Amino acid sequence: MLRYRHLSRRGGTVAILLFWVLALGCGDRSGSAPAVAADSTLLGRITRPAENGQVHLVRIVGRAPDYAFEPAEIRIEQGDVVRFVHTGYQPESVAFLWRQSSPAAAEFLQTAGVTDGILLTSPGQIYDVDFDGAPPGLYQFMSTTHPAMTGVVEVVED
Repeated sequence: MLRYRHLSRRGGTVAILLFWVLALGCGDRSGSAPAVAADSTLLGRITRPAENGQVHLVRIVGRAPDYAFEPAEIRIEQGDVVRFVHTGYQPESVAFLWRQSSPAAAEFLQTAGVTDGILLTSPGQIYDVDFDGAPPGLYQFMSTTHPAMTGVVEVVED
């Protein structure tokens, strides 16, 4: 019985060490905590301005049990950019639903190449969708990995 308890403790210690090695392996390869400069670079990518119009941030929240786009509804002007920011550790995707759109909006989405979606695999990754030239209307989007995650962009004339 004592031997089993000793192995259980050792197994628990090994599991904890393995967790930390994997966690560090997914981050900064220097073995130290991420520097402030790395956060500044991430912040710079997330907050950089668009060439035309404004940037509207939509967080992709992917931590069980909360899978959602925040905000799920957004109103923008023509020429604005919607910047999706992945905040979880599980892969997530964003795809626009052209079949639920007006013919003009569907054509815009297909031309923009945003109907198949994009897979974001790590925290801090961003996906910009530029609505320059988008006709006014509703543009529904979803996560292909979690179909219950949906949202809508309303484009209004500037």
